[in-house]
Amino acid sequence: MNTNNWKTIEAIYDQALALGPQDQLSFVENLAAGDQQVISQVMKMLTSQSSDFMGSYPGKFTEAALDLAQPQMLGNFKIIKKIATGGMGRVYLAQSVSADVPIQVALKTIRVELINQDLKNKFQNEKQVLSRLQHKNIASLIDAGITENNIPYIATQWVDGLNIKQHCIEQKPSLKDRLKLFLQICDAVAFAHNNLIIHRDLKPDNILVDKHHQVMLLDFGIAKIIDDNQSKQPQTQVYTPDYAAPEQINGQLCMATSDIYSLGVVLFELLTNTKRFDLSGLSIPDKIKAISSPKNIDIKNLSLGQPLPYNLTKIKGPLENIINKAMHVEPNRRYGSVASLVSDIKNYLDNRPVKAMKDSYWYKFRMLITRNKLSSILVFFASTSAILGSVLTIKQLNEKLIEVQKSQQITDFLIDSIQASDPDLTKGKNVSVIEFLQNAKVRVQDSGFDDVRLT
Repeated sequence: MNTNNWKTIEAIYDQALALGPQDQLSFVENLAAGDQQVISQVMKMLTSQSSDFMGSYPGKFTEAALDLAQPQMLGNFKIIKKIATGGMGRVYLAQSVSADVPIQVALKTIRVELINQDLKNKFQNEKQVLSRLQHKNIASLIDAGITENNIPYIATQWVDGLNIKQHCIEQKPSLKDRLKLFLQICDAVAFAHNNLIIHRDLKPDNILVDKHHQVMLLDFGIAKIIDDNQSKQPQTQVYTPDYAAPEQINGQLCMATSDIYSLGVVLFELLTNTKRFDLSGLSIPDKIKAISSPKNIDIKNLSLGQPLPYNLTKIKGPLENIINKAMHVEPNRRYGSVASLVSDIKNYLDNRPVKAMKDSYWYKFRMLITRNKLSSILVFFASTSAILGSVLTIKQLNEKLIEVQKSQQITDFLIDSIQASDPDLTKGKNVSVIEFLQNAKVRVQDSGFDDVRLT
C-alpha cells in the first residue's frame, strides 16, 4: 500500500472515530469512493480501535512509538500514559528526567510517513520560533526534537483542564463569562500573529480551560510545519474540516484571516453549545461545498445541542453579526485582524455599537441608552421634572392671574359701593350703614361673584 493511500486512510479513520459503530461503514464507503483496499484497512483499524490497534505504517515506525502501554522513554521524557490518538500521531502525558525538578509535559509524536529531511530541518527551526511564544494563554514549548529511532516529538506545558467546549457545557458559564474566555483565546492568537505564526488548526480540542478559568492554546506551529512542507508533496489533511476556512479546504493560501474564520466557528459553538456544521457522512467534495457556501447563521431557527444558562435571543443582533463577519466565506470580508474582532467583542460587552452591525441612528441611540443607564434615567427624570415644573409654573401663574383679577374686581366693587353712597351722588341723602350693606348685597347678587370674601 503506498504512502498516499495511508494518508487517505488516516484522514478517514480520524473522522470515522467520532461516529457510532452503526454509521461508520457507510461513512467510510462514501469517503473512500469505492476503494476496497482503503475501506478494508479503515474498518480493520476501527474494529481494533478498542485494543489500540494502529495498523502498520510504511517506514520503520517502532513498536515503542506505536503502543507505549508501559511507561517508556522517548527522548528525555518518561511516558506516563497515552492521552489521545490523531491523524498526525499520538499525545502522551510524560515527565522529564533531565530537569532538576521533574515536570509533566504533553508529548506529541509525529507520524513517520510524513517525515523527510526537509521536514526535520523545519522541525528544528520551528523549535526556535515556538520558543518565542511566551504568553500566558499559550502552552509553552518545553522541548522538541527527533529521537535516535527517527521519531519526532514536541513537548509542551502540561495543562490540566477541559477543552473549552466541554468546559462551557459542564460549568455553564454566563454569556458574559463565555465572551471573556473567548477574549483570552483571541489574545493568544493575536500574539502569535504578531510573531508571524498562524495556528491553522484552531478548534475546541486545542483550547483548554483550567480550574482557574485560564485558557491555554495548544499545538501552535504544528500544522504550519506540515503545510509548509507539503507544498511539494500530495495534499495531506492537517486541519479539522469543521473549523477550517474554505480557502484551507480548497488548498489555497492560508492567512491570518483563516484563523479568524476558525475563531468565528469556535465563538458560535461556545455561545450556542451547537456545532456550526454537520459534516458527518459527507464526502470531501460535499464538505467543501457545505463550508464554501455563503450562509449566515440564523439564531431564530437554531436547534440547540445542549441547554444554555441564558436565552438564545441574547445572541441575536450584534453577536450574530460579529460571528457572521468573522466566518465570511470571502477572506477580505472578515475582520482584518484579531484586534478588530476583539474590539467588537469589547464594544458589545461595553454596550457600544459594534462595527459588524449595519449603521442606524436607532441602533446607536439604543446602545447609548443601554451604555449610560444611570445617566439616561437621571436625564429622563430631569427632563420630566422640567416639563412638569413648567406645567406647574404655568398653572400657578394662571391661578395668580385669576387671583389678581378677582382682587381687582373686589376692589372695583368696593369703590363702586362707596361711590354709590357718596352724598354728592345721592343728592344729599345720607345712607346708613344698613342701607349701604343692603345695597352691596344686591350688587353681589347681580354681579354673579362667587368669591367667599364677598358673601
